[in-house]
Amino acid sequence: MGVPVVGERHHGKANTSQGAAGIFGTISKRISSMRGSRRSSVNHQQSKRKNLQTTTVNTLWEHYCREEMPLKEISTQDAYLVYGKNWILPRCGSLFLEDIKTVEVERWLRAAEVADGTKAKIKCVMSAVFSHAVRWEFCGHNPISSGIPVGTGGQRGPSTGVRVSAKRQKSPLVLSPEEVILGLAQLEFRDRFSCFWTVP
Repeated sequence: MGVPVVGERHHGKANTSQGAAGIFGTISKRISSMRGSRRSSVNHQQSKRKNLQTTTVNTLWEHYCREEMPLKEISTQDAYLVYGKNWILPRCGSLFLEDIKTVEVERWLRAAEVADGTKAKIKCVMSAVFSHAVRWEFCGHNPISSGIPVGTGGQRGPSTGVRVSAKRQKSPLVLSPEEVILGLAQLEFRDRFSCFWTVP
């Protein structure tokens, strides 16, 4: 004898109890699944916020050096390590990621007594490190450089990230051929030889 289904007559009566129970059971499972998915999403967001609150720039730098730095050219690695050791880590190393604010970094760089080109390089390294943080979900945005062009018609508007100038503070000193000859004449032979030896 077959299993009764919805609408089937059984002993003269429509047997709907088993069908209704099956439908309500399915609905209940779907609701439980949705609740579990939402709970998982909330937990994920809370975990990301916790990472943001407990991860310092020092920790992020170590992670960047381990995961990203080896992919770069040796000369780039050397430059990044210099900027990190001499400027970024002494200033920001102990700060949590959520404490790194765009305007504060901009004020710090503008007040730093270094060349504008150096300021721009420091910003570039910090931006790369925070892009790494976003990619690995340590934080949700890059406070150094948004990477989003502002403006219309292909014209880039003002950056929403840290703004520093890379222009020279002074014009480079360019010697004329006569001045070079006169200067070399004042040197001992060994020093003149060293000058020519170091010219690429």
